[in-house]
Amino acid sequence: MVDVYQRFKDHPQYFDDEAHFGVEGNRVAAELFDAELAKVIDQFLRTQ
Repeated sequence: MVDVYQRFKDHPQYFDDEAHFGVEGNRVAAELFDAELAKVIDQFLRTQ
């Protein structure tokens, strides 16, 4: 699970409106998902 709320709760500049990321918000979210997914993949590969 990726806790997007904690990362963005105090950063309204990343949103175009109440629910939608703007360009910069999408970039930051993608970096967050990439980092978290990399951890999951690494953990999976270590168990193989």
